[in-house]
Amino acid sequence: MKSNLQQKLINKFLTGINMKKIIYLSIFVFSLLLVCQSCYHKITKSVTSDSIKVKLPEFANQGEYENYEIQQIFINQYHKESHQRYSGHIAIQNPKDSTLITFDSISLKLDFSGKESKYKKIFTTGLLTGQMLRSPWDKDTVMICCFETIENTNNLPTQRRFRFDVYWHKIMNPLVYLLEITNPNADKNTDFDLFLKKAKVTFLYNAWVQI
Repeated sequence: MKSNLQQKLINKFLTGINMKKIIYLSIFVFSLLLVCQSCYHKITKSVTSDSIKVKLPEFANQGEYENYEIQQIFINQYHKESHQRYSGHIAIQNPKDSTLITFDSISLKLDFSGKESKYKKIFTTGLLTGQMLRSPWDKDTVMICCFETIENTNNLPTQRRFRFDVYWHKIMNPLVYLLEITNPNADKNTDFDLFLKKAKVTFLYNAWVQI
């Protein structure tokens, strides 16, 4: 009789210990779930937060960096424009090593040479004018140079994109401009002169000051 009573007490004691273990284990698991949920929320918030800084790619030189900046401008700043071709008087002079083009009272000096020379027609045909590029505070002659085609900006076959430097009279460093002209009837094989005939400026952007 005494032996049976002792066995019951032992079983009750062991059962109590097991229950405590189960309770403690349940509390531990529940606490762990709360911690994990909190950590997940913080991680998600830090990834989606507007304040997080996106790591920029590394660039081997200034040219690579500028190409990246141009791509970003066409992705984030691009909006389609529609500039009508200039219909006023255009006077063209050809002093040594340059071309002086006057649109009424606003003059542009094109410092183009070699392969750049074909781009003069963008100005002489009235697509791009002095009024679109002049300084806001005076009407001095604006000099333009370093005209080149932009590659790798996912433009359509009906679009041609360029960059060039603009020198205003009262600014020491040039301004880098981006230009897009569009001919809706063109394709990737359309000759440049033919492309210009029915083209218009659809994007003109003052990108940065060249240092």
